[in-house]
Amino acid sequence: MGCISKSLQNLSYSLFCRKKINRRLVKIRRNWDEISKAICGHGNHKG
Repeated sequence: MGCISKSLQNLSYSLFCRKKINRRLVKIRRNWDEISKAICGHGNHKG
């Protein structure tokens, strides 16, 4: 299982950023960072 959350986060960010929910996006991104760390380890994701 590779760590695709980085790519997924970038994609989600790009998509959400085009809509007018930036304030929610901030919360989503922070939560996603936590999820991402839980899945990938602490800043271990390369690729």
